[in-house]
Amino acid sequence: MAETVVPDQTDYWKAQKIMNFGKYLQTHELAQPLTWHVLDQAAAEVPSRKLAAKDVRGCLSTVGHLLANAGKIESRKDYRARRKLSLRIANAPSDLKPLLQAFAEWNLRRKTTCWQVIAQVETISALFRWCMDIGITSLESINQHCIEQYFLTTYWELQCPCGAAFPITLQPGMPASSCTCGNQSQMVKVAKVASGTIRGARGRLAVFFDWAVLRGVISDNPVQIQVANPKQQIQHYPAEILKPLFDFIRSPESDPAQALVLSVTRSDARKRT
Repeated sequence: MAETVVPDQTDYWKAQKIMNFGKYLQTHELAQPLTWHVLDQAAAEVPSRKLAAKDVRGCLSTVGHLLANAGKIESRKDYRARRKLSLRIANAPSDLKPLLQAFAEWNLRRKTTCWQVIAQVETISALFRWCMDIGITSLESINQHCIEQYFLTTYWELQCPCGAAFPITLQPGMPASSCTCGNQSQMVKVAKVASGTIRGARGRLAVFFDWAVLRGVISDNPVQIQVANPKQQIQHYPAEILKPLFDFIRSPESDPAQALVLSVTRSDARKRT
């Protein structure tokens, strides 16, 4: 860290910060090898009431970034992602933890980003918790019907013509959703999230169950039905509406400002078609 100090660019406060860090190192020994975990632990143990606490924590963070820039430790971003992944696996249902750990390691070896693996672990854990709530406690017992029920109750809801929304419940004995407006018979099923979110969740679960099949944990992948991508459609005004507008642009009697606005709109419409 001392090698990064440029005397001509160092003011009093920066020099004081480095001196405070030097005094800290005289009485505290950092564990070796230095990692982000070691530096974070040391920063957390600095008494907050000390006047130099902020300087010491700042220097510990600077040391970490210097080591990362030199390629000696991982970047702060990668460390935070790896720590978050470990926490997600630790908070997963106990029976699922060993499988999630092995699945995460397999994915990381395939160069899947840590943030993508985190999303996979979160999706798998959410499914397994839902299954446990309805009495399914093993991976082998999760079938296609179970998967469809999970997506139906988690990502869809019933919407009344008045705008009120109600959760979809499939448990026996649960009363049907009713609305105070009295139009519950006209309720329709609508997605609570974008279709891309549903496709992403299905895809993450499909990868996990494919991996489980390859490892011999289960015999079949229950995630079979895929959500089709919505068709891209270009919408435009009919010719009987556009023709009078174009005639207005060409007319010498038209207001120039209005004709200019319509001309720009016409050019944009041509680009889209």
